[in-house]
Amino acid sequence: MNEKDCEGHTMRRLKLFVGTVASVAIVTGASMAAPLASQATKAAPAAKPPSASTGGTAQLSYSSATLNATINPHGSETTYYFQYGPTNAFGAQTPTVAVGAGAVGVPVSQAISGLTAGVAYHYRVVASSTAGSAVGRERVFTTKSVPLKFELPRIPRETVFGNPISISGSLTGSAAAGHEVVLQANQFPFVGGFADVGAPQMTNSAGQFAFQVAGLSQNTQLRVTTLDPRPLRSAVVVVRVGVRVTLHARKTARKGYVRLYGSVTPALAGAPVAFQLVRAGRGPVTVGGTVVKKGSATASSFSAVIYIPHNRGGLYRAYVKATNNSHAPGASRGVVLRGAPARAKHH
Repeated sequence: MNEKDCEGHTMRRLKLFVGTVASVAIVTGASMAAPLASQATKAAPAAKPPSASTGGTAQLSYSSATLNATINPHGSETTYYFQYGPTNAFGAQTPTVAVGAGAVGVPVSQAISGLTAGVAYHYRVVASSTAGSAVGRERVFTTKSVPLKFELPRIPRETVFGNPISISGSLTGSAAAGHEVVLQANQFPFVGGFADVGAPQMTNSAGQFAFQVAGLSQNTQLRVTTLDPRPLRSAVVVVRVGVRVTLHARKTARKGYVRLYGSVTPALAGAPVAFQLVRAGRGPVTVGGTVVKKGSATASSFSAVIYIPHNRGGLYRAYVKATNNSHAPGASRGVVLRGAPARAKHH
């Protein structure tokens, strides 16, 4: 091979090598570019909304409860709140609280108050993030009922024989309205047992009631009871019934002497009568007395003549006390009596 042929052969081999290298470069570049292009066009995974599960309640009382739930933020900053109310329309909600951006379930709770005793409440949890929101299933709880109880602030502890009295009060607690109640009495000596006084009545929407009694004849135990299948009774209150006493005065022929007479109701034959000088700012002073005489079946009387010294003029009353505790003592209205003249002598 001459020099010219050798040179041509070398050039052909060089062209072949260059072409091969170029082909390899093209193929290699294409194969590397394909995965890169694929990665560039593949979208990042979408953020997942939170999940929310409504839990049970705790610390349930007449007017409050603690609501529980579990929230999974699934990696996004999440907040939650509870909806609650007496119907499935709810109507109230707790404050919104942040729960973080974790990826596991987080127990949460909030306390609510101002509830009505003995009422069923609907509730559920609501969670939200930028990825979306989730609502837990609706659940129901019922607040505790307040036990029924009688309040009797307006029963008089003392009255006078024959005077009408008013007795009012209320039944408190859950569902206190619409209960049939009746007044019951047990008279001295308190061994006969309780008996209904008048007709029953119904408690109003606030649980209130009132009874009118024409008059009590002697010391009496009173109570109010429901007519429910399982009756509820109030505390027993003793009303002391005072003796009704009248007093009159009449002059006598003797100076300084006066006849005091009157009536006692009910008939309390033999009961002591004290004639008392009533002094302002000091206790009464007994200046004489007598006993009640037998009269009719319903009333009795007394009469006596007493001497009023010249320095004992003033307001007098008759004070009667039952001997067997069947009645509270009673006093008449006062009458003004003048004392004997200063020169008069007591014979």
